[in-house]
Amino acid sequence: MTAKSEARITVDDDPSELRSLIKWLRAEDDLRGELRLHEAERQPGHMGGTFESVSLLLGSGLGTVLARSLFTYLGQRRKAVVLDLTLKREDGRKLQLKLTNDKSAESLLQEAVRFLDNSE
Repeated sequence: MTAKSEARITVDDDPSELRSLIKWLRAEDDLRGELRLHEAERQPGHMGGTFESVSLLLGSGLGTVLARSLFTYLGQRRKAVVLDLTLKREDGRKLQLKLTNDKSAESLLQEAVRFLDNSE
């Protein structure tokens, strides 16, 4: 993968799980500098500061690093977790995946790596 691609990750209805994922990804040396946090839209009467997603710019080889890191993260979760992963290549093509901490995560993450490597 020579071009930059973008990965955006959300966690359905669980801000604490998203914070946990952000902390996990920040510990990954190769990804740390690529993380961008996106705050949820402020609702009337509520304080801000809640994150709704995290995104990363993925250069050469970082798709594999992200896939490995997400698969390890999901494998270590005790409760059911669903991550929505949206990948966008520089050519505008998108791939949306729903990742869970069951055995299907590995094949979905491999699909993501192939997509980012322009193999499909």
